[in-house]
Amino acid sequence: MTRILQLGNASNWEQIYNHSQAAVSINPDTHAPIPEIVVPLLIETHVLAVYITTVVPEAREWHFAGYLNQKFELGLTVGGTPEADELSRRKLWLNRIKLIIFPKITATYAISFSVPKWFKS
Repeated sequence: MTRILQLGNASNWEQIYNHSQAAVSINPDTHAPIPEIVVPLLIETHVLAVYITTVVPEAREWHFAGYLNQKFELGLTVGGTPEADELSRRKLWLNRIKLIIFPKITATYAISFSVPKWFKS
Protein backbone atom coordinates (compact mmCIF):
# COMPACT_ATOMS: atom_id res chain seq x y z
CA MET A 1 0.00 0.00 0.00
CA THR A 2 1.42 3.36 -1.02
CA ARG A 3 1.25 6.34 1.29
CA ILE A 4 0.39 9.64 -0.40
CA LEU A 5 2.20 12.65 1.06
CA GLN A 6 0.36 15.95 1.41
CA LEU A 7 3.37 18.16 0.75
CA GLY A 8 1.33 21.29 0.01
CA ASN A 9 -0.21 21.36 3.50
CA ALA A 10 1.84 23.80 5.63
CA SER A 11 0.67 22.17 8.87
CA ASN A 12 2.51 18.98 7.86
CA TRP A 13 5.88 20.75 8.06
CA GLU A 14 7.97 21.59 11.13
CA GLN A 15 11.29 23.43 11.25
CA ILE A 16 13.79 21.21 13.03
CA TYR A 17 17.04 23.12 12.51
CA ASN A 18 18.27 26.59 11.56
CA HIS A 19 21.95 27.46 11.51
CA SER A 20 24.18 30.32 10.41
CA GLN A 21 27.96 30.15 10.29
CA ALA A 22 30.66 32.46 8.98
CA ALA A 23 34.05 31.48 7.63
CA VAL A 24 37.09 32.62 9.62
CA SER A 25 39.01 35.41 7.88
CA ILE A 26 42.74 34.80 7.70
CA ASN A 27 43.46 38.13 6.01
CA PRO A 28 41.34 40.51 3.85
CA ASP A 29 41.71 38.26 0.78
CA THR A 30 41.69 34.79 2.37
CA HIS A 31 39.35 32.80 4.58
CA ALA A 32 39.37 29.33 6.11
CA PRO A 33 36.61 27.20 4.54
CA ILE A 34 33.54 26.50 6.65
CA PRO A 35 33.91 22.95 8.01
CA GLU A 36 31.20 20.31 7.63
CA ILE A 37 28.13 21.40 9.60
CA VAL A 38 26.79 18.51 11.70
CA VAL A 39 23.18 18.83 12.85
CA PRO A 40 23.22 17.87 16.57
CA LEU A 41 20.10 15.72 16.64
CA LEU A 42 18.73 12.43 15.38
CA ILE A 43 15.99 12.67 12.77
CA GLU A 44 13.07 10.24 12.53
CA THR A 45 11.21 11.58 9.49
CA HIS A 46 12.37 10.49 6.07
CA VAL A 47 10.98 13.51 4.22
CA LEU A 48 12.92 16.78 4.48
CA ALA A 49 12.75 20.18 2.82
CA VAL A 50 16.13 21.96 2.82
CA TYR A 51 16.85 25.61 2.00
CA ILE A 52 20.35 27.10 1.77
CA THR A 53 21.24 30.76 1.34
CA THR A 54 24.45 32.81 1.43
CA VAL A 55 25.68 36.25 0.44
CA VAL A 56 26.89 36.08 -3.16
CA PRO A 57 29.59 38.64 -4.02
CA GLU A 58 28.79 41.29 -6.61
CA ALA A 59 29.46 40.27 -10.22
CA ARG A 60 29.32 36.57 -9.22
CA GLU A 61 26.66 34.01 -10.02
CA TRP A 62 26.57 31.04 -7.66
CA HIS A 63 24.05 28.20 -7.88
CA PHE A 64 25.63 25.21 -6.09
CA ALA A 65 25.07 25.18 -2.31
CA GLY A 66 26.91 22.02 -1.25
CA TYR A 67 25.69 18.60 -0.14
CA LEU A 68 23.34 17.22 2.48
CA ASN A 69 24.75 13.99 3.91
CA GLN A 70 22.60 11.34 5.61
CA LYS A 71 24.58 9.40 8.22
CA PHE A 72 23.83 6.50 10.52
CA GLU A 73 25.69 4.63 13.25
CA LEU A 74 27.04 1.22 12.34
CA GLY A 75 27.15 -0.01 15.94
CA LEU A 76 30.91 -0.50 15.70
CA THR A 77 33.51 1.27 17.80
CA VAL A 78 36.83 2.23 16.26
CA GLY A 79 39.42 3.89 18.50
CA GLY A 80 36.84 4.51 21.24
CA THR A 81 34.49 6.48 18.96
CA PRO A 82 31.23 5.09 17.52
CA GLU A 83 31.65 4.69 13.78
CA ALA A 84 29.15 6.36 11.42
CA ASP A 85 28.75 5.92 7.71
CA GLU A 86 27.30 8.11 5.01
CA LEU A 87 24.18 6.47 3.63
CA SER A 88 23.14 9.09 1.09
CA ARG A 89 24.42 12.39 -0.30
CA ARG A 90 22.20 14.95 -2.04
CA LYS A 91 23.25 18.00 -4.04
CA LEU A 92 21.75 21.32 -2.90
CA TRP A 93 21.11 24.57 -4.79
CA LEU A 94 21.15 28.15 -3.51
CA ASN A 95 17.88 29.90 -2.71
CA ARG A 96 15.80 26.90 -3.75
CA ILE A 97 13.80 24.54 -1.53
CA LYS A 98 15.03 20.98 -2.08
CA LEU A 99 12.62 18.16 -1.26
CA ILE A 100 14.53 15.11 -0.06
CA ILE A 101 12.94 11.71 0.56
CA PHE A 102 15.32 9.24 2.15
CA PRO A 103 14.72 5.47 2.06
CA LYS A 104 13.42 4.01 5.36
CA ILE A 105 16.46 1.88 6.15
CA THR A 106 16.94 3.00 9.77
CA ALA A 107 14.55 4.39 12.40
CA THR A 108 16.76 7.43 13.01
CA TYR A 109 19.69 9.06 11.29
CA ALA A 110 21.80 12.20 11.42
CA ILE A 111 22.54 14.78 8.74
CA SER A 112 25.40 17.10 7.95
CA PHE A 113 26.09 19.75 5.35
CA SER A 114 29.23 19.93 3.24
CA VAL A 115 29.66 23.62 2.41
CA PRO A 116 31.45 24.83 -0.76
CA LYS A 117 34.93 26.14 0.08
CA TRP A 118 34.19 29.56 -1.45
CA PHE A 119 31.26 30.30 0.91
CA LYS A 120 32.01 32.94 3.54
CA SER A 121 28.68 32.56 5.38
